[in-house]
Amino acid sequence: MVIVGSFSSFDGQSVKNIVKLNAEGTLDETFMKNIGTGANGSITKIRYNKNKKKILITGEFSEFNGIPAQSGVMNDDGTRDEIFKIGKMEGGLANFACLLDNDNIVVSGAFTKYDGVTRRGFLILGRDGKALQQFNVPGIFQGELYKVIETRTSNGLLLLGDFSRFDGNMVRNAIMIEVDYE
Repeated sequence: MVIVGSFSSFDGQSVKNIVKLNAEGTLDETFMKNIGTGANGSITKIRYNKNKKKILITGEFSEFNGIPAQSGVMNDDGTRDEIFKIGKMEGGLANFACLLDNDNIVVSGAFTKYDGVTRRGFLILGRDGKALQQFNVPGIFQGELYKVIETRTSNGLLLLGDFSRFDGNMVRNAIMIEVDYE
């Protein structure tokens, strides 16, 4: 279990806003050693893909363990995943990111541009953090995602959260989008 919050110590040990507990409730010392200095700001969400055994962390930080990571980083045992490199966000930050079973990444937030291209709050990225252009809607996404459910039968993503607009259209906290990766 990974826990985040605004704390600097846990069970008498110094920590950096994030801890991982073993099944018996003690600190996972390997994870804590690998996390190093952790985030240089607050962590707002963590999503875990149990099939890939990867954690995606988002928040109001610009570095993770001393390495640039503008509001998003992926890791598993506390060691930063070197393949995923989040691009430059303008106008705000990511407030949600999750790794899909096909290695793509869904991101939402208050940003207006990603790597210099207008992307109004919603992205589907490749495993390397590059925007997959065919899936990135030009209209406004307003709000934040809490969960993304992959559907196998309709090649879709069920997006759930607290949002009122998707691709500029009014919606109410849930929408199914079709994604054909071929």
